[in-house]
Amino acid sequence: MSREQRTFGNALFVNLARIPFLVSEADLLHMAAEISDWSPQFLDVDPVHGARFALYCEQHGLKFPSLKFILCSYELSASCIAKFCRAFLACRFSTFTARPRPAICSWKTSAAK
Repeated sequence: MSREQRTFGNALFVNLARIPFLVSEADLLHMAAEISDWSPQFLDVDPVHGARFALYCEQHGLKFPSLKFILCSYELSASCIAKFCRAFLACRFSTFTARPRPAICSWKTSAAK
């Protein structure tokens, strides 16, 4: 899908894979590039996808200065996953259970456009 097809208002869905362990290095690089270009203030993540992405970022020294908060609204996260994401993506992490959504979605506030 094109970036335009994955953009809904202030939300950009960056992950195209349903299974986090099958996401390729090229896909992770593409996701990181889109997040860097988009400059979101927060990510809405599935805990396992978020941990996989955080590990990739840590291994490659990637930082996202605009990122302030990670929200895990897909399922309850294990405390170790929350700590991992907080440590390597260097921002706040919160969880709550809601209806299923795509695995990683970045959001921009109107002030960050």
